[in-house]
Amino acid sequence: MIDIYAIIGDPISHSKSPQMHNAAFEKSGINAIYVRLATDSVISALRTAKELNIKGFNITSPFKEGMCRAVDELDDSAKIGAVNTAIKKKGKWIGYNTDVYGAQMALESNGVKLEGAKTCVLGAGGAAKAVAYAMLSKGAWVTIANRTLEKAEKIAKELGCGYCKLDEIGSILENCNVLVSCISTDDAIVPKEALKKELMVMDANYKEKSALVKDAENAGCRVISGEEWLLYQGVKAFELFTGKTIPIDVMKNAILADTKSKHNISLIGFMLSGKTTIAKQMSEMSRMQLFAVDNEIEKSAGIEISEIFKTKGECEFRKMESETLKQIVGVDGTIIDCGGGIILDDENIKILKQNSFVVLLWADARTVLQRARNDKSRPLLLADDRKASIKEIFEQRFDRYMRVPDIIINTSGKTPEQIAGRILDEAH
Repeated sequence: MIDIYAIIGDPISHSKSPQMHNAAFEKSGINAIYVRLATDSVISALRTAKELNIKGFNITSPFKEGMCRAVDELDDSAKIGAVNTAIKKKGKWIGYNTDVYGAQMALESNGVKLEGAKTCVLGAGGAAKAVAYAMLSKGAWVTIANRTLEKAEKIAKELGCGYCKLDEIGSILENCNVLVSCISTDDAIVPKEALKKELMVMDANYKEKSALVKDAENAGCRVISGEEWLLYQGVKAFELFTGKTIPIDVMKNAILADTKSKHNISLIGFMLSGKTTIAKQMSEMSRMQLFAVDNEIEKSAGIEISEIFKTKGECEFRKMESETLKQIVGVDGTIIDCGGGIILDDENIKILKQNSFVVLLWADARTVLQRARNDKSRPLLLADDRKASIKEIFEQRFDRYMRVPDIIINTSGKTPEQIAGRILDEAH
């Protein structure tokens, strides 16, 4: 079975970590996949990790400090109070911080001499704490600026550096060489007049070019992309995950590769994971049109799915399924409700990944079995031993399910409205 690694955060669909790590796994010949796990808490993420047998995590905002409290042990690198990498070893979760290394390398590889440098860090979360520590450990002077002064003060006292309110940033930057923003916003947070030409600026927010980056470029500042921080922390995380090193260009090229925006949303997952209910909810909430593959097959055939299986067999049904899915090629603004076995065909996977933002709705075998108690409409669940049948199908399809989605969401314990809302937020 394939090894699973994941990144958790809220939001998470913007993360380029999967393309970076998957390129490294492929180059190294490692049978592993790295996925995005959309979660609302560290506890939920660890529960899903147990169900999926996830070997390791990367952690992004807002869970770095929460994961620090949730792991069983902390490596020395994470004793600053923030964990961005967690690995399961001998049944225990060990927390690490590769952000410190990543920040140092991103700055120093771009010619920044940190010893004696006067620097400012915007924000007071786990990333801000890591970069402040990274610069302090290299002999820089650091001031942490944040909207909530108490949070900046707390980190500053822990690390032994200066702090101020965000609206004081103009006067602070008068004497600074380096500015690093760890605030996830595209809004202008630094006065344009405070960005002098001699300033080096790095923004951890790489999703889109922020107002800070645009203003810094216009002011003639040297700008370091947050993707470089992502790259170097990822290199260190990969070494922790696998015990292997990888040529940095492999991961760098993967980060820089263009990714096309997708205007459809496809739901995949095991039977009874909630695809149909959630697809309908999403359609109502977004007014996107709904394309339910099984319904379209029944319309075309004039009989129900169970009857198709009985009279024509599963092989013929799969052919009909593939032909039906081809109808979404070229379609825009559609929610696609897929049958549980749609991922069994490579061409189906290709169509889904090219044409839509793919969401795997995860429900473990026990949850599916509970939901299947009184369901006699599923041809594949008509076996005498339903539990054994579900387990067998799970094992047959698991690797394929893991290789397809843009994000994974565990549906257990959540309402259709909650799940639908999260998917729509991540997809747009």
